[in-house]
Amino acid sequence: MLIRDGQSHSTDIHEDNLHGDFSLNVSPIRDSSGTVLGSVHILRDITEHKKVEEALKESEKKFREIFNSANDAIHLHEIDERGLPGKMVDVNTVACQMVQYTKEELLEMSPLDLTTEFHSRPVQQIGEEIKTKGSSLFETRYRRKDGSVVPVEVNAHVVVIQGRKLVLSIVRNLTRRKRDEAALHRLSADHKAIIDNAPAMIFYKDTKNNFIRVNPAGARAFGMPVDQIEGRSCFALFPDFAEKYYQDDLEVINSGKPKLSIVEPMTVASGEQICVQTDKIPLMDEHGIVTGVLLFAVDMTERKKAEEALALASKKLNLLSSITRHDIRNQLTALNAYISLSGDVVNNPAELRDFFVKEQKIADTITSQIDFTKDYEDLGVESAIWQDVSALVRDAVTALPMRNVGLEIACSGLEIFADPLLNKVFYNLIDNALRYGGDTMTAIWITAEERENDLRIIFEDNGVGITADDKKQLFTKGFGKHTGLGLFLSREILSITGITITENGEPGKGARFEITVPKDAYRL
Repeated sequence: MLIRDGQSHSTDIHEDNLHGDFSLNVSPIRDSSGTVLGSVHILRDITEHKKVEEALKESEKKFREIFNSANDAIHLHEIDERGLPGKMVDVNTVACQMVQYTKEELLEMSPLDLTTEFHSRPVQQIGEEIKTKGSSLFETRYRRKDGSVVPVEVNAHVVVIQGRKLVLSIVRNLTRRKRDEAALHRLSADHKAIIDNAPAMIFYKDTKNNFIRVNPAGARAFGMPVDQIEGRSCFALFPDFAEKYYQDDLEVINSGKPKLSIVEPMTVASGEQICVQTDKIPLMDEHGIVTGVLLFAVDMTERKKAEEALALASKKLNLLSSITRHDIRNQLTALNAYISLSGDVVNNPAELRDFFVKEQKIADTITSQIDFTKDYEDLGVESAIWQDVSALVRDAVTALPMRNVGLEIACSGLEIFADPLLNKVFYNLIDNALRYGGDTMTAIWITAEERENDLRIIFEDNGVGITADDKKQLFTKGFGKHTGLGLFLSREILSITGITITENGEPGKGARFEITVPKDAYRL
């Protein structure tokens, strides 16, 4: 075998006492003339070295598999003295797919060749972070080969590979996240618009009876800005009703089921107590644990008033129907009697004429009663509404012969909640004044006085007034010099919404009617 100086090779040795990988170095032994006399063999055990090499190859293989199978793009690039990126050293498959360049093309580029002008922070600041802290997390936009743009999040870290300082960047495609964020933002904006513009009062409360969120309608009811309500306890805002409210909340919290159509009182900013219908719905986290209660409260005060007024009107109509039938039957009984008597005096013209007059009077009375029932049957048929007092009075005046009687109205802006037949009340009051006030009456005044718990509308004239005896029966059905039904009907109309009327004028000095309106049935 020809042996050259320093020749070495590795070999496997499997002798009885030698197992593993060895490196053999063979050097010739020469004499002075250069003749090879023999050789020197140096055998070195490289078993561990071979294991390290194999492990390194395996590790690099695994790294490459992970590198190329990662869900995010990976860039390995140089870094300059400012911390800014230099030329690409390595990229994975996803990085190529993300920007539509080949690996060979990207290895000729820098990350800055891909980015648009947008960065979540200035590029110099990002470079300074990488330079001083060794890492930086920021957002930017990459421009693909076809010119389209993809939003990305870059998580950059300084690494040292084989003594070389590089930057390893994990680049995540934010397209889906940005789309989801935009959709969530639109949904949130729509949600806010619905809540802020909803006429119902909407509240979010936690499990401890604290207000987390309130919409403008709820804040208006409280008479406070939204930011002074949110975070406050119901016990502080509604000390009179908080415990009752909380008991309803606890039913929802403990059962995890909504509680709907709760009718309950509520005190608003003005101190007025209104009636609300509330729906309470449990709010749950992703584990199904109740974290609070969502409340929708609708003011149903007027609706409740209207329902009560309709119920009262129905009761009154049934009563009137019975009374009217009785009254008309009585009149017909008298009429039949006079007709029978008339037959007995056909030969006595004077007495027959007297019977005819009485029969005509009875017929007129029956006609008035029938006309009255037409007005009365309309009582309470329609829901009570808010009505302007001044406008009603002016309308009534246009249908009456005022002659030289002056009218002064001092209740501008006053509205009362009453049956739609309210206009007949003021018509009847003015009509009665014109009929019975006497020739000396020259003026009618209508004024209003607000008191602690109610309001008085005062109707007075400077006519002859009402006698003490007449005052006792003034609002009785059938009492009076005309039909005897006007003031009775006026009282019935007002009573539908809890309004009362009395007369307390001084005889000889004019009539004076007081209409007392409950606090919740008037507004200025």
